[in-house]
Amino acid sequence: QSTVTGYVGVMAAGGVDVAHIANNLGEVRREAQDIRRDFGENLFLLIQLEGTCGIEQKDRRDIITPGDCVSIDSTRPSVFHFGGNYSNHISVHLPRQLLFTKSTQSLDVARRLAAQDPMSVMLGSLVAKLVEVEPQDKRTPHLQQLLFDATRQAFATQEEIDVLPRSE
Repeated sequence: QSTVTGYVGVMAAGGVDVAHIANNLGEVRREAQDIRRDFGENLFLLIQLEGTCGIEQKDRRDIITPGDCVSIDSTRPSVFHFGGNYSNHISVHLPRQLLFTKSTQSLDVARRLAAQDPMSVMLGSLVAKLVEVEPQDKRTPHLQQLLFDATRQAFATQEEIDVLPRSE
């Protein structure tokens, strides 16, 4: 379209980058050539603030609305659909390798967590707290680790959870 309303900004929050993305574009595509130009491999934790965003990745399609969260793998192509309507979300850039290798649980990437899901509420609250604390605050590394652990748990596959020993 000829006129775009929007904003893109990145800030550091507790040792992770948080991108704030607002726009009224039709769609944004991350193709293989875009992925090759990136400097790191991340798991993007998207938290929708306003409007809607359609997301395609790994043969999955979903729509996120305010308060919903979704995890997106930066190493795979993806499409974000806005339909020319205003959409506003944050994207927390979490180190992919750390999330995938520090646990025996596999992650279900591109799965939406609804706004009313307690894990979605917790992830949004942890991100808000990380944005609020000063980098030199002694709680910062612990909050960052809590965000990593909560993200792993929120997107853990059911199959792996069933394999874990159960207490009787």
